[in-house]
Amino acid sequence: GMGLISERRLLVCLARIGFSDEFRWAGPLAQALKTSYPPPPHSIIFPGSLHFSEAEALKEILGADPETVDSHLPLRYSWARVSKYISSVESVLTALKVLEDSSELRETLSLAKSYLEDSQRFQSEGRILDALAAISYAEGLLDGLRLLRKVEFSWRR
Repeated sequence: GMGLISERRLLVCLARIGFSDEFRWAGPLAQALKTSYPPPPHSIIFPGSLHFSEAEALKEILGADPETVDSHLPLRYSWARVSKYISSVESVLTALKVLEDSSELRETLSLAKSYLEDSQRFQSEGRILDALAAISYAEGLLDGLRLLRKVEFSWRR
């Protein structure tokens, strides 16, 4: 599967919003299954990546366990995509052929490597969107050098 259903998956459960007996809760799926809910209507939300303010709101307003919120990761396919991009940039950086060496070329390649390292660090910290942004910058720099005919390489398919 895509990793959506697991005991630790963060959920937001809402029931009877707008009624006097409304229910609002956030926590792991395993605990949600053991929770008693009022009568319908119900909503269950499987959050994606959380902005820091959303994470804080889940903890402070809904009383979600800080460890559950802080360890929340988006679905695995996002991580797989970033991992694929990181692997492609690593491959290009080790295999590219320099066609026209210069200090500007070396500086740009150094920047691409720095963005790669940033992406890897962001990925390890669970910051998927930052990881995606950083690896995209690295790809853009490499593509720019290729279009300027400073280097030669091809992206893996």
